[in-house]
Amino acid sequence: MTPFEQAVQELEIFGFTLVDGVLARDEVKTLREALIRCEREVGTDHTHRGAARHVANAGSGLLPLHRPPARHAPA
Repeated sequence: MTPFEQAVQELEIFGFTLVDGVLARDEVKTLREALIRCEREVGTDHTHRGAARHVANAGSGLLPLHRPPARHAPA
């Protein structure tokens, strides 16, 4: 199975996939710190299929997610 085929399979099964090298280390660090802060400020307990904390609808004011759109090569 190629990495692309695996990514597609993960999307179909889990609804997400991980793609290495999309974000720089400093971007990942910034997003991680922001997500931890959001969890503390607006996170809620989620108990469907076990216990976990949940952050949803945090809004652009809380998470620094402003990136240019990806450009895809023409088919």
